[in-house]
Amino acid sequence: MLRWEELQTDPSRLTQLIRSGASGYPLNAFVCDERGRTVLQRAGGSLSTVDALSLAQSVQVVINSVYDAESYLLIDFNAST
Repeated sequence: MLRWEELQTDPSRLTQLIRSGASGYPLNAFVCDERGRTVLQRAGGSLSTVDALSLAQSVQVVINSVYDAESYLLIDFNAST
């Protein structure tokens, strides 16, 4: 199941979205650019191969829980090395 919110949404709602979307570990969230919104608005219950590829290419940040959700790892694909 795909769940999403606008990034400008109240932080408490974003946190709740991540928690409600988890069904065990690992808990992941993806921050996508505008292409991701377009794909998710268009998607019904599932994604086509083209939509899945477009959504994957729109990912800017990955949030992953570590240490039994005591900490989070953020991977920013736009960060300078």
